Amino acid sequence: MAEPKVRFKQNDGREFPSWQAVSMGDIVDKKSIPVDVNPEDYYQEIGIRSHGKGLFHKEPVKGVELGNKRVFAIVPDCLVVNIVFAWERAVSKTKKKKKGMIASHRFPMYMPKKGILDLDYIVRYLITDKGNRLLELASPGGAGRNRTLGQKEFINSKLFLPCYQEQKKIAALFVDLDEVISASEDEVANLKTQKKAVLKKIFSQEIRFQGEDGGAFPEWKSIVLAEIAHLYQPATISSDQLEPNGMYPVFGANGYIGRYNKKNHDTDQVCVSCRGAKCGAVNYVLGQVWITGNSMVCNIDETKGLLKKYFYYAMSSMDYSGIITGGAQPQITRNNLKRLNV
Repeated sequence: MAEPKVRFKQNDGREFPSWQAVSMGDIVDKKSIPVDVNPEDYYQEIGIRSHGKGLFHKEPVKGVELGNKRVFAIVPDCLVVNIVFAWERAVSKTKKKKKGMIASHRFPMYMPKKGILDLDYIVRYLITDKGNRLLELASPGGAGRNRTLGQKEFINSKLFLPCYQEQKKIAALFVDLDEVISASEDEVANLKTQKKAVLKKIFSQEIRFQGEDGGAFPEWKSIVLAEIAHLYQPATISSDQLEPNGMYPVFGANGYIGRYNKKNHDTDQVCVSCRGAKCGAVNYVLGQVWITGNSMVCNIDETKGLLKKYFYYAMSSMDYSGIITGGAQPQITRNNLKRLNV
């Protein structure tokens, strides 16, 4: 293992000590405090999002609903790992303990050893490609739920570690970058909210544009979707057919899902998700892609006077709740969609 090419320096300009090869067991202590559940008390479990996106909290439930489930008290300031999806960078850190906060046995917690390991550093390290490789090697097996993190393998994993002071400098840099990113994301979110409000006013005709001469445009008219668009569901492919280095992106009901070496569209398309949790979401998909059968393609002919991008915004402004059917698996059928008034 070699030291990185870019190194921080101490405040006085001197070099930090060389990085050292250590095992996870050298730098963390596992923390496990079983909870004796009271059937009448309320408890709130944590979960961890994949790809380093942090903790979330489930809805509080009464102890009686937990049954015989083994649960543990949240210990603050620990590295916490989702053993089922550790290989997918499902790692985070615990924060100040609140009463009733618990975790199942699938979320082991590790306390950094004082003065040896910085918590922010190790969390950020494990979501890098190199850190994720450590998690992958400790999670043998196939894909998905078959790739459970071996806790013994994890503790025995080797990594190259800077001294504690250099860890703090590295972590501080990423904290600053995260703050900049968060501020940018908030700004983008506000702009999206404003855009949504403007689109609503435009497509409800609360806002009307005028011609170059200041005169009014003709009144809008309602048209059945089938009259202006050819609707069809493309052939679908299974997740097993996806190829990491495939030439073309694949789009399903929830957007981008991977790559494939074949394409079924060469031009931009407007698609309506017709299955699953995002049923009714509208996407504008750029050309040379594979679109799966979980989306309904609305193919229009721009030579007949309907702009595709305008059509996309019009479709995005619509409410599809009235044509969504099914219970556990919501869906929109072709027949219901084509009768929609636009």
